[in-house]
Amino acid sequence: MWGALLHGNKVAVSISWGFGIIGVLANLYVIFNCAYDFKQNHRRKASKIHNFLIANLATADLCGATYLTIISSADVYYTNNYYSLFSCAINGSCKNVTNIWLITPACYFARFISNLSVYMPAMLTVVIAIDRFVSITVPHSAHRITLPNIKIVVCICWLVGIAISALVVIQSIIVLDPFNFDDFTNLCCFSNVNGIFFRIYASISFIFIVMSYSFTLILYVSIFKHLRHFKRRLTCISRIIVGKRSGIEKKVGIITAFLAITNTIIWIPCLILFLMEIADVSFIDTKIGEQLTIISFLLIFANASANPISYNLLTTKNLKRSNSWM
Repeated sequence: MWGALLHGNKVAVSISWGFGIIGVLANLYVIFNCAYDFKQNHRRKASKIHNFLIANLATADLCGATYLTIISSADVYYTNNYYSLFSCAINGSCKNVTNIWLITPACYFARFISNLSVYMPAMLTVVIAIDRFVSITVPHSAHRITLPNIKIVVCICWLVGIAISALVVIQSIIVLDPFNFDDFTNLCCFSNVNGIFFRIYASISFIFIVMSYSFTLILYVSIFKHLRHFKRRLTCISRIIVGKRSGIEKKVGIITAFLAITNTIIWIPCLILFLMEIADVSFIDTKIGEQLTIISFLLIFANASANPISYNLLTTKNLKRSNSWM
């Protein structure tokens, strides 16, 4: 079936609905659990810091899942109620038709949270990795991360993410073309994907994402090396005493490192197509190329549902066991 926004791209529609709904429910569940655990007075500071960071990451992922839900819902709404308007404009049978979707508050909100959900998970993943690195490698250091300090760092991350997202929204309003019915424009991420602002922003975003997750992986590799070296230095009795804690820390590191890897890999298709767009490869202008561009872009937000599910497995099983060791 033809769609007003996604133009009948079945894969894109499945990604939007599937990852959107699952992501919203899963992230709300993680936020609720973390908030409940955070309020427990018997929890140690290390546990509260980790719950606080995971709750913020889930909030950032909730933005991405909400974005997917908005796009999929709008696609259904405008297909059912404005089919003739969109089909007429896209087929070129009528001129100077206003794309009413682009000027709605829902589109502006979607543009804001989509950009916010790109930067925030990357920044928070780095903060989580640093917290894990300090907690494991130098647990008794005088410079260990405290809850007040981590709140300040997370607050700064949110302010940076909000500022960048607001800048994109403002710039999109300035260059908005209300007669544009392009499929990528209908995703409400940018108003003009051919402008110099978009290319600079996209380039900086790709570089930032790659650097963030690469740095995260380096920290986790260092953690694994530290645990292996530390275990070799223990006596048999000491190994029994700290063995459970080391195993739990290792599981925490493996799961989080796995998420960092998947977050990086999932950007690769979009990066390749973006480079092809810059190089003016003709394939991008074909119907298949346009559909793949939409799919690769929406896949960026797929981790909005993958992250909370993985972290939920971590917080409901391993962290409950690790809290007594922190």
